[in-house]
Amino acid sequence: MLSFVVISRGEWSDLRRSLARLAGAVRPEEKVFVVTCGASEDTLRELERHPYVQTLRFDVPELSRAEVMHLMRSEVQTPYMLCLDGQEMIVPEALPALRLLLRSQSPEVVVLNRKWWLGSTDVTLPAPDHRRLMALEATPPRQDLLGLTPDPGRLLLHVDLAKRLAEEAMTTGEWDRDMAAWNRILEASEHVLLCPEPVLLAPLATRAAAPAVQAAAHVAPPDTALLWAGDALAFAEPGEAHALLEAAEVLLAGFATDSALPDLGPMAPVLRGLRSGGPAMGLAELALVFAAQDRARTEALTQAVGTLRSDLDLALPGPDYLRRLYDRIRA
Repeated sequence: MLSFVVISRGEWSDLRRSLARLAGAVRPEEKVFVVTCGASEDTLRELERHPYVQTLRFDVPELSRAEVMHLMRSEVQTPYMLCLDGQEMIVPEALPALRLLLRSQSPEVVVLNRKWWLGSTDVTLPAPDHRRLMALEATPPRQDLLGLTPDPGRLLLHVDLAKRLAEEAMTTGEWDRDMAAWNRILEASEHVLLCPEPVLLAPLATRAAAPAVQAAAHVAPPDTALLWAGDALAFAEPGEAHALLEAAEVLLAGFATDSALPDLGPMAPVLRGLRSGGPAMGLAELALVFAAQDRARTEALTQAVGTLRSDLDLALPGPDYLRRLYDRIRA
């Protein structure tokens, strides 16, 4: 029913963490393929020690995720292929719920939830659209699905749909093409389900958000574009604030000047600031968005440090134990 494809672009350390999470979660009938793109000889030797892994070697480091998935369609014989790229990992606890969905309903598409980690997989943040996703029904209306973060990499497609859509619905990493692919996949599917439990875990990387805001303004209705623009802010850096404001002006032009702006996501107050007070007010609202994001990340890191400290206190011997040990040795 389900196979896993892990794309390795670096050294063994990244791949080892991904395989370690899969090792205890994969069922005997499920297959794990590792596609190495220019991997070192040390990585290849390490892979030989994992008998449950089938390795396919491509000495082409620049192969994209879309190209790898296209090549693997003929190799994978199961209806569903879950692809992990780079430092992506599986959340093993979520796989039973996903398997149940696939086995009982055979959907054309499953929209997967994901989490993002900061520095360590012990420090995680929810996806930008987590609350919207959790508020949806198991089989939500297509319009609600279109309003989720346009991330084709978290869509699990049935092989028949994947072959039918072929190249036109592949994720590329470019905001405008990913948004278009998100729309095409969901609009072409008759049976779409949600898997609310986070299945994917990926590092939170910075990604220019201004192109996403501009792309959203051109490929989506205003309300959806506003949501997508707010989701993109989760990956932005404060240094692109002025570029974001210019893109926000394009987004604002899609709303009627005599109507109230909908309160949809963190980009909404930025647009209201632009409308009421110009770039200066828009910049102030954007600064508040970045401050809130930094606070959430700091709280996540603080909680992780606190947990680590508690674990160390439990693992290390305390002063009473050391005193007893000292007295025993002296005696």
